[in-house]
Amino acid sequence: MWVMNQRKDGRKVLTVATRFRAKIIAQTKLIEIFKASNDWCNRFLKRNQLSVRAVTSVSQKLPNDWDEKMELLDSMTMYSEDEDFEGFDK
Repeated sequence: MWVMNQRKDGRKVLTVATRFRAKIIAQTKLIEIFKASNDWCNRFLKRNQLSVRAVTSVSQKLPNDWDEKMELLDSMTMYSEDEDFEGFDK
């Protein structure tokens, strides 16, 4: 399926592109009456258990005590330079 291949390749799949692709497929199959409307696209997505994903730029907020948690993590992972870790160069 075209939509799945696009997603697998890491491409965004817009409803406009899906509708356009559907019109091309209909033409190649000689289907004369096909509008590829918004409603058709929504039903197509639902039928195939697909959803429109929004790209966001909002990230999760850090907890208020993030600096304390980082210090705690650092204290738990600190090591002496004399310690030998197998597989790691000093």
